[in-house]
Formats: sequence, C-alpha cells, structure tokens
Amino acid sequence: MRKILTAALVLLASSAFCQVTTDNSQTVEWYVQNVLVGGGVTVSGVTYNGGPANVPVLNVGEFTNPGATDVGLAQGMILGSGDITMASQLNTGGSSSKHGTNPGAVGTDPDLNGISSVTIYDECIVEFDFIPDGDSIKFNYVFSSEEYEEFVCSNFNDAFGFFLTGPNPLGGTYNAQNIALVPDPAAWPTVSFTSTPVAINTINPGVAGSS
Repeated sequence: MRKILTAALVLLASSAFCQVTTDNSQTVEWYVQNVLVGGGVTVSGVTYNGGPANVPVLNVGEFTNPGATDVGLAQGMILGSGDITMASQLNTGGSSSKHGTNPGAVGTDPDLNGISSVTIYDECIVEFDFIPDGDSIKFNYVFSSEEYEEFVCSNFNDAFGFFLTGPNPLGGTYNAQNIALVPDPAAWPTVSFTSTPVAINTINPGVAGSS
C-alpha cells in the first residue's frame, strides 16, 4: 500500500512557555522509519518531493514535547513549508518565517492541488510504501500554521493531506484517498468525518483574519 504524506505546512505554534524541541539533522528516510512508523510496519520506497529521501532537508524532522503540554503529542515527525526548527521558537509575534530547503518553489503535486484553493508553494511531500503486520493502522497528527489567525479566509491557505493508495481491506482500492478530513461536529460524540480537507480556511475560529 502506498501512503503519501503531503503537507503545505505542519508547524507547531508554541506558547510563551514552549517546551517543544525539534531536530532536522537526519535524513527524511530515517525520520519515516524511526519516528513516524511504529512497530509491526515494514516501510520501503521513501521519497521526498518525488526525489531521494536519503538526504536531510530543513522541512522534515522530529519534535519532542514532554507531557504533550503544548502540542497534544509527546513526540513525532514534523513536516513544514519552511525550516521546522521554527516550531521550537517562542510564538511571540503575528508573523514569522524561516526558509526551508528550496524556498519559493511552486508545487505541482496533483493531490495537494486538489485540496487547496490557491497555488501551492513550498510543498513538503513524503511518500512511502508500507505493509502492516496487523489488520489496521492508526495515525495521529496536529495541524498548525504561522498563517493563523491573520490570514484565515485570505488567498493564503496552508493545507495538509494524508493520501492512501492501494488495496482497501474492506474491498476495492484506495486511489489517493485523503484521510485528513474535518470532523463532523453534528455527529458528536460519534466520530464521523466530512469530505472537507484540513486547512487554515477550514479549521479556524470562524472569523476572517485581518489580512
């Protein structure tokens, strides 16, 4: 089964008491195999933006957050449209940036373009094949963006997708099926999802930003 992790931005906005630490010194492949994927899963064919993943890039790394106090997860893999070490800096201003590898590049990934309403820049795409030993997989993620809240409902729409391609155990085939979707609040407490992708224009306080 092909699992595609596609992100325009997955940066962890931190508070004034930030306990998030980050590292992007290892290769993309290393982070997939040693941080993202747990036991009982065989991984192969890792790529980054369609090319080799056996190199370190500024946009991919790992984070730790003791007690999960700031992020909601104690540790994990982090993808960003820029240098992921910005996630360990104090979030004390309305705007901040830290360029990643190949900054300003126009994205061409059709799956990510399909869930965003604007031109994609600085895409960060990690793809790999996986075979689980069991009959199910689980993926926890946190979506955040430096564009909150001032650019909500503007022409800047950071987005995140998690696309599956391969045989569906229940029958049929997944074809770039995005499983990172907005939950349906009307179904609570039952867990159900809409068909709406995760982005700053779909996950926000419901008020247009100042920009």
